Amino acid sequence: MRHLWLAALPLLLVVGAGAAWLLARPPEGRSQGPTPSFPYGMFEDIWLQDPDSFGATLDDLRARGLDTILFTNGRVAHEDALLAVADGQQDVGVLLGPHEELLANWYHNAEAPTDLATAREIIGPLVDGLKDHPSLRGYNVMDDSPSDLAQKIALAVQVFQERDPARPALPVIVGAHEAVYRQARPRVLLTYAYPVGATQGPCDFHYPGFKGAGASSFVDYVRQLSRYRDADVPLWLILQTHGELKGFDPAAAPITLREPSVEEVRLQNWLAVGEGATGIFWFVYSTHPHEWWTGLRDKPTLYAEVTDLAQRMAKVRATLAALHKTRDLATVAGGPAYASTLVSADGQHTYVVVANQQCSPQDLAVRLPGFQGQLADLESGARYAAGAPIPFRGGDGKLLEAVGFTASAPPADAAPPANVVANPSFETRGGASPERWQERPAAHWDGATAHSGSAALRLEGPGDGYTFQAVPLKPATYYSLSYWVKLQGTGGRGVSVRYVEEAPDEMLLLRGPWTADGADWQQVTDTFYVPESFGRGRLDLMWDLADGEVAWIDDVALCEGKGGCEAASAR
Repeated sequence: MRHLWLAALPLLLVVGAGAAWLLARPPEGRSQGPTPSFPYGMFEDIWLQDPDSFGATLDDLRARGLDTILFTNGRVAHEDALLAVADGQQDVGVLLGPHEELLANWYHNAEAPTDLATAREIIGPLVDGLKDHPSLRGYNVMDDSPSDLAQKIALAVQVFQERDPARPALPVIVGAHEAVYRQARPRVLLTYAYPVGATQGPCDFHYPGFKGAGASSFVDYVRQLSRYRDADVPLWLILQTHGELKGFDPAAAPITLREPSVEEVRLQNWLAVGEGATGIFWFVYSTHPHEWWTGLRDKPTLYAEVTDLAQRMAKVRATLAALHKTRDLATVAGGPAYASTLVSADGQHTYVVVANQQCSPQDLAVRLPGFQGQLADLESGARYAAGAPIPFRGGDGKLLEAVGFTASAPPADAAPPANVVANPSFETRGGASPERWQERPAAHWDGATAHSGSAALRLEGPGDGYTFQAVPLKPATYYSLSYWVKLQGTGGRGVSVRYVEEAPDEMLLLRGPWTADGADWQQVTDTFYVPESFGRGRLDLMWDLADGEVAWIDDVALCEGKGGCEAASAR
């Protein structure tokens, strides 16, 4: 294992597994088969386990209420031997992947063509060597999956699912590399979020490393990373118990991780649950002799807290696995606090996940609009009147059912989301350029070509650049973006978009794909999340065109929500 860095984020090698089985059929385009339901377990480097000692590890996990071990690294022969040990018990599931063979023979093999036939030839026998083990819950297809390998990773997912459709095949998605998820479309979104940095105070989860993925906090990061996830796709999170430093150090490098406190471990758990996670794994089980982290089993205080959380979560995991996150309805009175609303599949039951976001105890009062009933604590059975103070330990949380409250859906005749871009179809001219867009020598108003209306933005090569517009957005909100583009000639990277937060921090919230060819109009769509701390920003339309190359952009739409801007009203 190595501690890697991509896009200013700590990328640690990760894996996962499962327990019970959900039999829902995923939508077209996603890999098929049942998916493990709410695993709660540990991350581990497979080379720190051997067949002689693995049985004792499984006994330890079982005794603590942990039902899954999530492996990284390894090769088929070693994995086969460990699975043989787990097969005799099966109550602790295993998820792993033959990374040694995959990296050498597929991902990093420049001589292997990136096509399905080659993927089947290389990967198929690896799957066949593992799939007969009943303790196997799924496959870690690749850790820290980079965008430049998205096509190979997607083909790997396809082959794993073809050869073993009963188990999910999962790449570990990391910040700023969500293109892997969009191309592979795995049955589960598996990622990690480590929020405790050396320069942050107690229970402050505004980790500076999240900025590389367009986020300012743990919650922002999870929402940004999962913005392409459909509501029925499980979210599995790997959480932090490790740190390069033991305590707070304001002089440390901003991205240095600090070992979390007991309260911060609790808070991670409840924020993950509130964001809709139905799988949780803790990094990391064993101390690695060649890395800087200390394993959880060598930290008895934190391990005792994870044990307690596992046993507490056992009481509510079945309920949580059947819920999904909806728009936030609850408010909390008191000190720093978090509240998230979850609903049942039939929409008849509403739950609130509440967490104390400070590391000291406090009372919090929870309210829902128009609700005067009882809030039932699913873990303890206690009931509280809406708006009554509820005691919370530092960093702790609760799953509360609002008894009798039904979260109403938006009315069917609700107005479509507004397009917040001014002059989005470039109909209005301001000199040689479209009005409201920054003038650039290579960007022109063109009244002879348009996708709709009578004009478009014309971009001419050679060279690269961007034109922009200041577009105000709401903090803590998802946005959908779309635009139409066509090109004449080839040679450059083409056309793309980005949204840049300019204040209070400069941060890239959206980096769209490049469109490099297409003589006919084609639509490009994307989604991104605006962090809670957002102040102001701008939308950039970018180009990189060769000599003689021309591109046109038209009908730019940016609107609230993840549902797209097809019905957005223009401005």
